[in-house]
Amino acid sequence: MLFVKRRAPWSIARLFVLLVLAVVMVSMMGTVAFAQEADNGADKECYLNGDMNVDGSFDTEDAIYTLFYTFFGEGMYPINQDCDINADESVDTNDAIALLYAAFFKDTGLYPEYEKYGETAHDYYDPAWSWEETPEGVAAKVTLQCACGEGSHELDAAVTAGQTVAATCTAAGSRAYTAAATVDGETFTATYTQVIAAAGHTAGEAAYDDNQHYTLCANCGEKLNAASHSWKADGEATAATCKVAAVQNYKCSCGATKSEELGFAEHAYEYVEDVLVEGETCQYAKKHQCADCGEVKLTDQYANHNYVASVKEATCQADGEKVYKCSLCGAVEKTETIAKSEDKHIWNDGVENAGVITYSCTVDGCGATKTAVTTSEDGTVSKDALQSADQLEVGDATLEMDETVKEGLDADKEIQITVDAMDVEEAEKNLENALTEEQKAQIGDNKVYDFNMSYKEDGQKVDFDGWITVSLPYTLAEGEDVDAIDVWYIADDGTLEKQTATYSNGYVTFQTNHFSYYTVTRLTPAERCERYGHIWTDANKAATCTADGYTKQVCQRCAKEANLVVIEKTGHNYQTTTTAATCEKFGSVVEKCANCGHTKSTVTPALGHAMQLSETVDATCDAAGKKVYTCANGCGHTKEEAIPQLTHSYKKDETKTVAATCTTGGYDIHVCEHCGNEIKKNETTPTGHHYGTDNAVWNWSADDTEATLVLTCDHECGSTKELAATVNIVKATCLGNGSVKASVFYNNKSYTDEKAGASATGHKPASEWSTTEDVHYYKCEACGAKLEEATHDMDNG
Repeated sequence: MLFVKRRAPWSIARLFVLLVLAVVMVSMMGTVAFAQEADNGADKECYLNGDMNVDGSFDTEDAIYTLFYTFFGEGMYPINQDCDINADESVDTNDAIALLYAAFFKDTGLYPEYEKYGETAHDYYDPAWSWEETPEGVAAKVTLQCACGEGSHELDAAVTAGQTVAATCTAAGSRAYTAAATVDGETFTATYTQVIAAAGHTAGEAAYDDNQHYTLCANCGEKLNAASHSWKADGEATAATCKVAAVQNYKCSCGATKSEELGFAEHAYEYVEDVLVEGETCQYAKKHQCADCGEVKLTDQYANHNYVASVKEATCQADGEKVYKCSLCGAVEKTETIAKSEDKHIWNDGVENAGVITYSCTVDGCGATKTAVTTSEDGTVSKDALQSADQLEVGDATLEMDETVKEGLDADKEIQITVDAMDVEEAEKNLENALTEEQKAQIGDNKVYDFNMSYKEDGQKVDFDGWITVSLPYTLAEGEDVDAIDVWYIADDGTLEKQTATYSNGYVTFQTNHFSYYTVTRLTPAERCERYGHIWTDANKAATCTADGYTKQVCQRCAKEANLVVIEKTGHNYQTTTTAATCEKFGSVVEKCANCGHTKSTVTPALGHAMQLSETVDATCDAAGKKVYTCANGCGHTKEEAIPQLTHSYKKDETKTVAATCTTGGYDIHVCEHCGNEIKKNETTPTGHHYGTDNAVWNWSADDTEATLVLTCDHECGSTKELAATVNIVKATCLGNGSVKASVFYNNKSYTDEKAGASATGHKPASEWSTTEDVHYYKCEACGAKLEEATHDMDNG
């Protein structure tokens, strides 16, 4: 059902239309059923062009629906404007009546063969734009052509400013504009570029850098009229020292200043001391220091190794080895063989029997033995025990008495022998005078041993004439020199006496002819050289221009020097080099010693530039020009003066106007009178295709069931548009011929083409009579017509 919100008052016209509508509906044998309600139909894409039953044509059913909705609905036809006959932008009752008339009384059954009831919308194309630059901006107009043939239409366009590229001092800027004009729902646009002239430089503040002075543009900061500095000496040069170079100051007329170093004075080196070279372990050198500035230099390097003797002990069966190796850098000075000896046994732990300990040599193939006795708990031992054994063990110490000592002992008395081990601080308490700190440092943490031998009965001290060999336990430290091990005898008054000692198999051994305080110590390098001799190396220094040289020998162990021979200094050997002054730099006369490089110099003033114009580059629209000045002295120095860049001056070239086509926009070419550069102005949109009626071509399928209409654009592009036609086939009847008609509605125009259909078929009477109460006839099987109809000729039955 079609629901309406409002019903308009009745009128005679409406009653007439309803009467016509009723007749039509009766003739169609029934009421037309409306497939869709209006609200639904308005949203359906298939209802465009008023085609209500969606059969591809506007027929009588469409006309009835349109008429009904227009009169009984809201008074406006809502589908679209393609049925707008009187061109008032709505489908109203006038349009509906025209459609109804066209559908029922044109004998085509197709829409829209009707009379023109009103004007159609303009079909605009070929927009031509004109632009005018005003103080306020840019104005634009567009002239349009219309297919109606009424000529051109000129419209004012709305202009919108777009992106602006600001002009600089040397380059032109631009401002983009877009124009738009809307007519009959269609919008035409075009763009225009306005040129903004370059501003040109404006001289601002004077400035300078290290190389030149110039004026800065107040707008863009570009350097203008740049020129090299013209330097002149500003006062006298400062005095040179060995640390600070002489300095000459210069000043340019623009206010810029610079300084130039003229060289240093010679150092006054004096010898200070021998020092270890940094990063080295055994390399020493002579340290010299300048008396004026403190600068240090090292000369005459020499080696001073700390050779340490390490021992692989000889035995009674095999030689040993002594290696002299530097404890600092690992350099080996020499290697000595220690000859095997019958007394170099390696004893076992011994076996005690009746107070006598027997030791056996553990070296294969030796078999030697020795015996030892020990004292009792109170330190006593008999002369017989001492004479029967090879050695006496007292605590950690081992004593071997020669025959003279043994025979001098009183056989009738018990002998008491003690060995007390103590720290050096404790031993120092028993001395009349204290040891020096250096002496205590040499002793280190070694024990001080107090040896005493007396008779037990009366406590009388035993003085002996022979020699006693003493062995004290000693553990070598890592890298310790065996040749540096020594023994000191410490007298009661604190004086020291050196005792030659040897090291072997964990014991330090020495001989003494009296007992007192003894300790193991280490020799200093000088003491080692005094005992074992120096290790000499050559240390030579060549004479220089200002200092004597020498040849000598230096001990690598204790640094003692010997055999010094002095070589006198040579004096400077100056050679002169002259450098000519240039435009910007001072010249010089330099005297340099060929031996040591010492220099002294004098300065000659700079010449200054002599600038002359050498080149002119004209300014163009794309770049600034310049004037180039070159120094006539031939130094190659140049300076430039800028010539401001030109601004494009565009004028329209009437020979280079490009018209718009259907698919491309048109434009005018404006040419710069300075450089010939071309730009586009007055750009227009494409005209679009315009398909006319004079060149329509119909194409039919072989069976005449399908057809297409080909339209050719009226413009020169030659583009074609192919449109599918709606083909309406009217079948032949018994008495009438059939027909085939193609119809296309495009761009407010109707195109049709018709072909003859099949010929009339003639009636096909049935084989038997049909009768009614009054007549009989043959009924046509095709159309139902009554053939040979006659009234009954009834007999009397």
